[in-house]
Amino acid sequence: AEAALAMVRPTTASSTRSAASSFLEQWTRTPDAWPVYVKWLQSFHVDSSNGSKDANTEMLGMQLLCLTLMLAKIRREVPRNAEKNSEITAAIQYEVWSFLQAVQSPQLVSPLCSCLTALVVRNGQIDDLLIKISLSQESISKPFPEAIVLKILACLPPELDSCGDLTTPQVTAILFPYFEVVLDTVRKALFNSSSRSSALECLKEWTQTCHITLSHLNSPICGEADKLLPVMIQILSQPSECGEEIWILASHALAEAILIPTDSCTSSRQAAVAAMISAVSSQGFIAAPFQHCVAHQWDDGAHALASLMCTLVSEEVDDLCAEPADTYLGFLLQIQAHPRTQVALTVLDCWLTVQDIPTNSRHEHWKGALFVTIAEGLVKRAAYTSSFTTWEEELDLDEQEFTEYRRMVSDVLVNCYFLLRVRFLQQMVTVIVDAVSCHDWALMESALFSLSTVFREVCARLKAKGALPSLVKDRTETAHEMMRLVEQLCGSDSAMAASAAAQQHVLVLGAACQFMGLYGQAWNVYCSEEAILRILAYLHAALQIRSNSQSDVCIVATAASRAIKSIYITCANKLVHCDSIFSCMQASMEGALSTGIRDAMAAVAEGCTRLTVQMKDSAHVARSFESILVPLLQNSEAALNNITSAELDVQRELAADTLTKYLHVLHVLIRFCDTQGDIVSPLTHVLTVVWPLLEKAAIQCRAYESILEEVLAVHKQLLSNIPKLMAPRFSEIVKFVVEAFENSKHPCTLDYLACAVESFSPMDGNDEQSFQELLAHVSKITTTYLSTEKRPDMCPKLIQGFFEMNQRYILFCPMALVRCTEFPKIISLAVQCLTECKGERESTRATLNFLGQIFGWRSLRLPDTVSRALENDATIIDEQLANYGKTVTSTCINMLAGGPQMLWPAISDCVFSIIFNVIVTNTGASGVTNTAVAHGWIYSSLSSCNTSTGTPLPSETCQQIVNILFALVQKGSKSKPKAKMLLTDYAKICKGEIASNALLSYYLDSNDIQH
Repeated sequence: AEAALAMVRPTTASSTRSAASSFLEQWTRTPDAWPVYVKWLQSFHVDSSNGSKDANTEMLGMQLLCLTLMLAKIRREVPRNAEKNSEITAAIQYEVWSFLQAVQSPQLVSPLCSCLTALVVRNGQIDDLLIKISLSQESISKPFPEAIVLKILACLPPELDSCGDLTTPQVTAILFPYFEVVLDTVRKALFNSSSRSSALECLKEWTQTCHITLSHLNSPICGEADKLLPVMIQILSQPSECGEEIWILASHALAEAILIPTDSCTSSRQAAVAAMISAVSSQGFIAAPFQHCVAHQWDDGAHALASLMCTLVSEEVDDLCAEPADTYLGFLLQIQAHPRTQVALTVLDCWLTVQDIPTNSRHEHWKGALFVTIAEGLVKRAAYTSSFTTWEEELDLDEQEFTEYRRMVSDVLVNCYFLLRVRFLQQMVTVIVDAVSCHDWALMESALFSLSTVFREVCARLKAKGALPSLVKDRTETAHEMMRLVEQLCGSDSAMAASAAAQQHVLVLGAACQFMGLYGQAWNVYCSEEAILRILAYLHAALQIRSNSQSDVCIVATAASRAIKSIYITCANKLVHCDSIFSCMQASMEGALSTGIRDAMAAVAEGCTRLTVQMKDSAHVARSFESILVPLLQNSEAALNNITSAELDVQRELAADTLTKYLHVLHVLIRFCDTQGDIVSPLTHVLTVVWPLLEKAAIQCRAYESILEEVLAVHKQLLSNIPKLMAPRFSEIVKFVVEAFENSKHPCTLDYLACAVESFSPMDGNDEQSFQELLAHVSKITTTYLSTEKRPDMCPKLIQGFFEMNQRYILFCPMALVRCTEFPKIISLAVQCLTECKGERESTRATLNFLGQIFGWRSLRLPDTVSRALENDATIIDEQLANYGKTVTSTCINMLAGGPQMLWPAISDCVFSIIFNVIVTNTGASGVTNTAVAHGWIYSSLSSCNTSTGTPLPSETCQQIVNILFALVQKGSKSKPKAKMLLTDYAKICKGEIASNALLSYYLDSNDIQH
């Protein structure tokens, strides 16, 4: 009792409340709790309403806590139809019944009904309960008010459903004999306003569990002439007599019945649907309450009613689409126009479902004219408010809801286009033209968004090869509408047109840029070179637009740069022959660089480069690269000068950040240079041009690590693209990289060295010796740094970079690694990092991958010459495996039991590699088989590792895992996936996610596993 009081008192300290909660959780699981619950329930019968307000509040909290704990105990410990605890559960059931008869607090009714039904269900007393609560003619008295009776009935289906030994069909079979009498009780209660909500809640639960259909609701109940459906229709047609809560409950209950398909295509269901559809116009069924909710801004009620109407239409779409629908299509369009997104979204599934019906099977009301209206409504509904500036200042729109709505309408807009084809495009173009004349920027932007949404489908139509007259006509008219819109947007002066769009609103300019970029495939087919250049001029002008708001500049620059990239890529076969393309690309680069936005600059650089490599004439390629590089190099030189000449630290930091962006753009440019054929020669020119910049930038690396990172990214890309051209400069670069590593310990230096190992593979003897010495030097620096200045857990990025570099050595220069004088220290550092990095994901994964590959090198796909050479020096690796195998295995098993789940694959790989190599090599001690050595490592690790409960697994389970694992390893590398699955299951067993009997499945699949 004291613990319960501590839980409910608001003044209790958090530590005390936590301790009380833990005590109650443990106590309620003991058998001694049952008699205490009986005493508590008996004490609750005493009326506490005469006490103080605080005392009454405490008592109510105590009662709720008691009932919650007791309900959980009943569900957890009382089996269904069992004799165990029969006397004590009977006593509790009696006290709950008595308490429910005397209860005064409405908050206690629901938990009391849940406890009562939980006991009744598990004691198999449903018949007795229904008799006692007056649902049978045998009943002679009414122990509870009608609302409580309905609450008890509502609790029965979910309580039966919560019994783990019953399937859903079994639950339905148990309840189905009672459904008519329950429906009759519900029908009668619906005429009583005080119990109407309880009746509707009860109806929903029974409909969902017993699969009560529309036919059942529209059929006579208990042999009488009365039906339930007309009563429901009446409730959902009365805007004045019912409130929002009643409409929500009624909508949910009726929607559940509509979704039950067992009476589909029957005349009784068709009659029920016809009655509801007819009532929409004749009685205001659903529509009148919906209008009332809209008028009072009851959004939850509007959502429930809209969902009901849309569920009805979607489920009966086959029949409804064949009939006139003027009586309720207007209502569906009203739902679509509702200002709240959650309401407006409900109707979208209706339109998608209608589109599944062939047009020749639809009434005229459901054909093209409807979808013209739908598209018009969607464009208006998806528009910003006319006063919109930024989301930070917007009060009328919710950003998340607005974004969600636009995402959801995409499929409907695509369906509208598929049905209407060129009519849809004409409609959108007309909206744009009218919006320009009316200065309605929001509607224009929304129409452009709609066109951007259907770009894939429109471009596919324009590229269609069919020769059918209807297809040719539609394709021609589609192209005409696209060209008409481009003319409308670009005008005679592209720069003025872009400026005018920005004056309307920056979002209009952004939407126009996005539209032009997405339809690049269309311009490639139907536009002349001059027209494409006009579009590019419009986009160049957009890049020059400036605003006081940086977010506005970012919106336009991002859209325009992506559009430029798209057009350069999709229209390359036309633009490569254009004489003015060089000046155009230079303008593109200058415009992008002027924005200062990294992604915008990179996008334009990518587009220009990918267009350049399509050129066949090497002179044109060189000229094109010059057009791209000149503005980039000029801006980079200016940034470098600002770093050295600026007086303030802030100015220098800004200049360094700017230079970092330009170096990233250079990296992107080199990345998309295809080195095939004639392009190698221009890259030689590029290398010559950019080398002075890289040398100057390298000087600033000591002060700015961001510059170092981008400089090395450029060098790394050059090394990947043109290793032969970089070879003469490699020693100079490596010297710079090693010096940078010595000074900064930055991981990017190790990334470059890893790339160098890969790029110069295969190597001759001299190269291998050089890389061996390089590794030794870098390893000494790393191990010294980690032992004297910082611990491994303080620099995870460095650990990750170091062992990823060593992985490249394993794959491309393994002899340099194995014969390196620092190899034992590298292995020792890896073992140390497994423990000290404390499961940090990326660094630990890199370490595990390195150890798994070096100890499991025999399973790697290496060239035969390399494998033979490694076999000759295998004793070096085997010696390290013998020294650290047990430690690594123990650490890995412990990480499986308590480490991050994302590391499980890497851990399992490492464990498999160690066991496999111990078995096939001579690692065991004299006179002891290698299998016994590995067996001892694994078993001791498993038996000493604690699970989530704080105790190790039973020895039988540990032995079982060992037997299965070694049987799988004996099969070789082909069994690795299954061994990794086994170790994953071990981790889940430790966490309590699965039981140990899950291991039995491995015996079914593996005949050679010893039991």
